[in-house]
Amino acid sequence: MVPPLLSTSQLAISRLYPLAYLFAPLNAAFRLRNMPWELDEERSYHHSYFGGFPPLQVTLLDAVAALCTLLDWNSVCVSLLDATDQLLVSLPHPAAALLQEAIGKCLAELQPLTVPGHSPRLQQALEDRFTETAYDRCYGAHRDVVFNEGEKALSLVDTAINEAGIPQECEEEQDRGDAGVACGHDSGIDDSEEEYEPKQRAIKPSDLPRLHGLRHALSGLLSAMRSGEDYLTIYDRGISVLIRVEDKALVPVLRGIDWSLRLIVVRKVCALPWTVHTFMHVARNWTSVEPQATFPKSVTWIHPPPSYPPPPPLSLPTTEDLVTALQAVSPEMSRDDCVAVVKEGFECLEACRRWKDSTAGDIHAEAVLIHHIVSNKIAVYPYLATSPIAFSWSCYACARLLSVVNAERQLRLALRGCSDEMILPSSLPPFDEDIEAALLAQLRDDVRALAMGHLQAVKYKRPVRAPISFERFKDSDGSSQNSQD
Repeated sequence: MVPPLLSTSQLAISRLYPLAYLFAPLNAAFRLRNMPWELDEERSYHHSYFGGFPPLQVTLLDAVAALCTLLDWNSVCVSLLDATDQLLVSLPHPAAALLQEAIGKCLAELQPLTVPGHSPRLQQALEDRFTETAYDRCYGAHRDVVFNEGEKALSLVDTAINEAGIPQECEEEQDRGDAGVACGHDSGIDDSEEEYEPKQRAIKPSDLPRLHGLRHALSGLLSAMRSGEDYLTIYDRGISVLIRVEDKALVPVLRGIDWSLRLIVVRKVCALPWTVHTFMHVARNWTSVEPQATFPKSVTWIHPPPSYPPPPPLSLPTTEDLVTALQAVSPEMSRDDCVAVVKEGFECLEACRRWKDSTAGDIHAEAVLIHHIVSNKIAVYPYLATSPIAFSWSCYACARLLSVVNAERQLRLALRGCSDEMILPSSLPPFDEDIEAALLAQLRDDVRALAMGHLQAVKYKRPVRAPISFERFKDSDGSSQNSQD
């Protein structure tokens, strides 16, 4: 028996959210209208939103989020209180004492670097001290990642060189010359769209010296780590690798190797040297911030309030209930079409869970920070940073929540970006009635857009799959059985 149709007025967030949970990984949720970001996969910065490369505040917040990730591989979101020297760092759980101590120590070590006029010798000594402090706190956890991902990157570079079919010319280290690690601010990189977002291309003979230079740099980094070199040497070898993956002439080649070899190297192999270099770059240039601001000295750690304990993993309704709710949202869709989209949603969700090896039983750090800002009416710098080295773009739910908060509270807050592979949290924190009502209306529109968009893709871009068998779904716990795609 087919359940009676619901009217849209009967659909509460509790009925719509499971549909969003199912459909957001299924389609390009980041393409929905009025989302609070400008997507930038290559540099992870809001190129258009900020009118070019981001200001130092954005770069600083990215570095803080990256450092937190190196110390604690959990969801993190960072912002900066307006007109103060205080950072806001949100986590889905209370911050560990070691994390708090490490962040405090690194901020203290950076303070002298913000003062201009040091002699070159003193400047170098201050930078070396900060580098050693950061490596002392983070190197242990970072080391295993570098060995694992560095060997993979080295193998990929070797394969690319061999497949090019061109004899090796040399592996001598290239002259560093005017090269440098791009930090976004005052980086000297051409701001034109063509230079900013180069397309991937095949390897040319002229690329071989650069690829061998990258191979030499990667080998040098791994060798220094294996032989137990000091932190300053290992940092310098990491910077040597970063210089090569930032080479504009090589970026199009690296983007075409195994999805994007450049992103793998920057976000995994060189996560720690990138973070250290970025912090020092920001500190050295902080006096150029307009209006003048004090470099952050302290952190307010934010976690879910006691009144909102971590929710249990979301138990999706039965497939029949989901189909009934979808028909109420999109009455123009036939029942068969609704069933097809729900089926695809289950399969895609399972694929994301296998790929990410995670569920969404926890609340996300972005939602925690947004709730704190709104509840306490806090004025913050209009950027909420998630870690650029963890590839943890925000999920649809956190991003849409922020867009609704922006509209209802006349704010202009932005996130790094949205990933259609990020699984949604089990729930969102409670907000005032006007925000809840606006979020409900937006969820209706988004669920319909996501479902219709995927239906069009199924019908017109690839063949419809075999008829659905509801026996494949575990209605009791809301997840589908593993199936062949």
